[in-house]
Amino acid sequence: MRVTPDVMVARVTVANSRIGFIAGPSQWRGRHDQIVPGFPVLVLFGPSKLKILVGVEPCQDRGIGLHWSMSHPGRYPTWDEIMDARDALFGPERVFQQELAKRSEWVNLHSNCFHFWGDVESEER
Repeated sequence: MRVTPDVMVARVTVANSRIGFIAGPSQWRGRHDQIVPGFPVLVLFGPSKLKILVGVEPCQDRGIGLHWSMSHPGRYPTWDEIMDARDALFGPERVFQQELAKRSEWVNLHSNCFHFWGDVESEER
């Protein structure tokens, strides 16, 4: 997958289980990338050094799911930053869950990162 140049991202979209975006005025700039082979993601850079990764991936309990993570290089993202990003990028009515997994299942590659999961189907209908 070719990395796309950064653009201003007004809204994240999902169609046919693929991540996309609507360009427009925003605090977020982003690009398509592939950090792990076979798993394309949308990488977003926001205010105050915040970073978001968005992808669609298989989920054990619901087929295909929308997964996004939010991190900051020096601290945890605040509740207000998380809610502002969700509202701006996915819409205020989109439901996401945060799971506290067993320590033995932790896969976080970044110490100041939170992960959120939601349904893809709610937008594809």
